[in-house]
Amino acid sequence: MSVEILNAVMHSVKKAKDSNVAVPTYRNNCFLPTNSLLISFTESLIEAYANQANTWGDLKEPNLNIFHQKLIAWHTFEQEEQEEQEEQEEQEEQEEQEEQEEQEEHSQKFYAFSKDVLVQIVEKIKDSNKATGGYVLLIHYRDITDFLLIVMLKLETRYGVNEDDLEIFSAETFNMDNFHEAARLDMKIWSDNRQEDQEDQEDQEDQEDQEDQEDQEDQEPLHCLLFVKKRGSDDDVTRYFRNALGCANYSESTPNTKKLIKALDSFVAQKDFATDTLRMQYLFEKREVLHDYLVRKVESRECVSLKNITELISSTAEDSEGNEFLSYIREKNIQIDETFNPNPAKVREMERITGKIDKASVSFPVQAIDTSVFYDEVNRKLTLTGVPDSLHNKIKNYLGT
Repeated sequence: MSVEILNAVMHSVKKAKDSNVAVPTYRNNCFLPTNSLLISFTESLIEAYANQANTWGDLKEPNLNIFHQKLIAWHTFEQEEQEEQEEQEEQEEQEEQEEQEEQEEHSQKFYAFSKDVLVQIVEKIKDSNKATGGYVLLIHYRDITDFLLIVMLKLETRYGVNEDDLEIFSAETFNMDNFHEAARLDMKIWSDNRQEDQEDQEDQEDQEDQEDQEDQEDQEPLHCLLFVKKRGSDDDVTRYFRNALGCANYSESTPNTKKLIKALDSFVAQKDFATDTLRMQYLFEKREVLHDYLVRKVESRECVSLKNITELISSTAEDSEGNEFLSYIREKNIQIDETFNPNPAKVREMERITGKIDKASVSFPVQAIDTSVFYDEVNRKLTLTGVPDSLHNKIKNYLGT
C-alpha cells in the first residue's frame, strides 16, 4: 500500500463514563506529512479500517449540519488552491519557498477545520453517558482519489520484553484492530453528490420530460461515508459520533443482509407452484443468485443495490410484470435500505448449515444436502454418509471394535 498523506492531526477528548463533562485538548499543529512513522502508522490504520468498515451513510444538508458547513469551507479553499496551482504549473515552475508557504497555508486551514470537527464531537459526546473520550485522528490522504479519515482511538496497555536484559515492560499503545469510532469520507463522491444537488436545485423550475425523470430514478445513490460498526456495540454509545458528523441515511450491514435473505425465503413461500419440488428448486436457484451477488460485492467492497439484486431474482417470465421481488418487499413493508454494505458473516451463513443436536455440533455445506447428508423431516432424523476412514477408525476405536 502506498498513500500520499496531505495533512494529518490528532486531538484528544477526556470524558468519564456516566458523565456529561468532556474536555478537549488540541495539538499545536499538524503532523509533518512526510514523517516516515506517520506514513507507516497511517498505512496500517487504513488497512485495518478497510477490513472492518461495514456501514454506509450520507451527510445531512449543510443548513442542518455544522460539520458539513465547515467541510465545505475547508474543501472550497482546497479546490481554489489546486486550481491556482495548476494554472501556475502551466506558466512556470514554482519556487521552493512558495511551495513551502502554500503547504503551510494548507496545513493551517486543515488544522482549523480539525478543531471545528473536535468541537462537534465534544458537544455530542456529552449527550452519551456511556461513551468515554479518546484520541481523535484526522487524516486527509490520497489513494487514487481523496479521502478524509476520522478515527477515535484509545490507548491500551500492551506488554513486551527488552531484548538486551529480557525484562518485561508495559506500554500504552493504539490497537489497530479495535476502532472505537471510525468514518471515512470519499471526497470525490461527496463533491459529485453536492454538485448534482446544486444542479437539481437550479433545474427545479424547468420542466423535464418523462424520459429524463425515469433516467434519474434509475440512478442509484452513492454514499460518501463509510463507518466501522462493531458487532454487539451499543448504538447509544456510537450514535454521538455519527451525530457529530451529521450523518444521514445510516445503513447498517448486518440487519440489512439478514432481512434481504429472509425476504427471499418469504417471497418464494408465497408464490404458487404446481409441486413442492418445483418450489424448492426455484428457491435453491434464487438463493444461489443472491449468494453469488453478495459474494461479489463483499470481494469488491462494493455496496448492494436493492434494485439490482431484486431484478436479478425476480421472474423473467413473459407473463410477469415489473420487479416482483422489489414489489413484494415494498408491499410487506420490509425495511431494507436501497444500498448497503453486505455483512460477510451473514453471507457465509448461506453456504453452511450449523447447529447442535444434544451435545453434538454439526456443520456442513448446503450442497451436501441429499448427497452425503440426508434429513428425514417427519422423524427429525439426520443421516450422514460417506464417512471417511479417519473418522470411521476413531469411532471404532472408541467403541472398542
